[in-house]
Amino acid sequence: MASLMTTCSASAEARPQLGRAPALAVESVALATPTARHRDVVRREQVFHGLPVLGRGVVTWGALEVHDVERALPHNVRPVLSRADAAMRARPFSRAPIDEDDARLVVHAGPRGGTLAYVIAPRRAHGLPTAPRIVVDAVTGRVLEARDQIKHASVLTYPENPTRTPSPALLPLPFATSGDRLTSADLMGRSCVDRGGTRTIAFAGATRAIRVCGLEQVALASGAGDFVEPPRPEPRLGREQADAFAEASAFFHAARVLELFRVLDGGTEVPALAERPLELVTSLRIAPGLLEGDLDAAGALDAELVSYAGAFFLPGAGASEGETFRALYGVTRGAVWFGQGTKVDFAYDGDVVAHEVTHALVDATLRVSGWRLTEEGITAEPEAIGEAIADYFAAALTNDPVVGEYAASESAAATAALRSIDGDEACPRSIVGEAHNDSRVLSGALWRTRRALDESSRGAFDAAVYRALGLSPGRRDLGFEELAAFLRVALRAELPSAEPLLEQELARGGILPRCSSIVTLAPDAPLRAPVGWFAAPGTDATAEVIAPGMMQLRTEIPPGAGKVTLAFAARRMSPPLFGREGTPFRPVVLASWDRPIRWSRDGANEVSSDASARVVPEGGASLFAELDVPAGARVAYLQIANEGEGDGAYDGLTVSFGAAEPRDVDAGAAPDASSSGESVSIGARGAGCTTSRGRGAVSFVALLVVAVMFVHRRWRLA
Repeated sequence: MASLMTTCSASAEARPQLGRAPALAVESVALATPTARHRDVVRREQVFHGLPVLGRGVVTWGALEVHDVERALPHNVRPVLSRADAAMRARPFSRAPIDEDDARLVVHAGPRGGTLAYVIAPRRAHGLPTAPRIVVDAVTGRVLEARDQIKHASVLTYPENPTRTPSPALLPLPFATSGDRLTSADLMGRSCVDRGGTRTIAFAGATRAIRVCGLEQVALASGAGDFVEPPRPEPRLGREQADAFAEASAFFHAARVLELFRVLDGGTEVPALAERPLELVTSLRIAPGLLEGDLDAAGALDAELVSYAGAFFLPGAGASEGETFRALYGVTRGAVWFGQGTKVDFAYDGDVVAHEVTHALVDATLRVSGWRLTEEGITAEPEAIGEAIADYFAAALTNDPVVGEYAASESAAATAALRSIDGDEACPRSIVGEAHNDSRVLSGALWRTRRALDESSRGAFDAAVYRALGLSPGRRDLGFEELAAFLRVALRAELPSAEPLLEQELARGGILPRCSSIVTLAPDAPLRAPVGWFAAPGTDATAEVIAPGMMQLRTEIPPGAGKVTLAFAARRMSPPLFGREGTPFRPVVLASWDRPIRWSRDGANEVSSDASARVVPEGGASLFAELDVPAGARVAYLQIANEGEGDGAYDGLTVSFGAAEPRDVDAGAAPDASSSGESVSIGARGAGCTTSRGRGAVSFVALLVVAVMFVHRRWRLA
């Protein structure tokens, strides 16, 4: 890889630094020849002995330089593990088949510095909608990261009309199409048409034929050159049937949001997309029986495909992540997929389309994904940033902060809308650890700022938000306050007068000075999640021995208290990832006296806490943990961590105090938590310990069922 030497600022925290190059203290790092140049923004990836340093580099915009380089680099670049060994260690974490050719040697820049590692993105087709990305330490063999790169909207997400504008109208496209089909340099529309076909998938050494639709361009221009197919009265399609209106609707709304991005970028440059044309697939349906694990039904030639209620963006940049699902349908690049629900067609909804196309923009610029580890615990901020930006531009396109009037009717709850970004959500009171919910803290601050501006200034503000996305060198675990720095820099160029207003709204939302996860709770006052449950990601999602909690409870200790009890309801949210055997949600309560719990980035799973407690049942799904309060302590900090490999959730937290009394608690192992409502007990082994993960063999059918159900569940979340 060709590289050049440049100078970058030093930073003890190794977080993005903003400044003008001549004024910075410097040290030499190697940067690749620019691979991304958009307008006057130049992005250069950091390299080390010819290997890319993932998510690190320098972005130059005129005299401004954004430095985010890794200084704690490996001593050498000679791996101990072979590519075959790395592939073997990655296989339990992938629903897609992995070959050694999928492994690429890189420097993985994590919370504890740079590590020589293999990044593995499966390429071989197997038929599941998944885009796994696994990072394996090339020296120790430890799995550093295991994530699914699919970004998605589901039943309760991002809709627009026809509820808001129920009468169809003939509207002009912002750019020309090629011939009589919906194709341009930036977009291509296709529809899922059931012709009775199958595609053979390979998984864990077995092959099965699975029913699939063919992708065809069904929208045809009229003699006048217009696409005038009417909407269907109901969304269900049978064999050989197609919905040309859905294909045209998705194309129009996608073209409209791309035109918005072009205007925000000055009107001359094409929008920042990783690949062109971006494919739009409408009327997506799946094989019958696939979700239930009935592979005979899934391959039956006489069965019709069934509805899929959701929409998602599957990234393709680099043609490795997500290649397996794309190959099943003959798609060779990144695409937005719109399902055909039972009540609504997601391609009819402009909010859904705008949201998902914005995900393609975020994928090409910010590249955020996964969880973020902080000193206080864990946060969903990276993916919440992506959801916030997608919601913001979907709302800006229509000048309406309400997102989801039409597609919300697909849900049994039949809510009036999925979400409004015109609220007053703030850290930490509105945070639950779910990206769509937590995104409203950021999108709300952006929308309140925009709303306060006069109409003539809103375009410049939108342009600043768009420009800020290109200032990140690509750190996947970007936080709210770091994006806020990019936003402020972009505003100084586009609309300086709005910077104080944005700072005010970011502070109102708790983003500045930072989004704290410490919640103050009075004794005996229950704390409930503002939406759903509080998330408890498992060790599979975090690649840690114990997964930190996503919030800390701060409670004043009353005089004379000798015991503190934390009671809560818990449930298991998912089986262990990727269909392998493992442990479900296993909460453990950590405590610290008079100072917050602190998670260290210097060593694996090191946590600064004073005590930990076993969680025991209190009846039904209720649990509690009891700890002794040391004499003289005034404030208790409590956190629910997770030693299980599977995700969990909790709610209804109550802290109470009492006099010191002995309590007989069985020290033996307790059964794991479940969602059945039966009495449960979760064993806790204490922070910083090493868990032994089970990886027993499971059948092909079991793997497929768990994988599909896991993805289906993710796409249904709002």
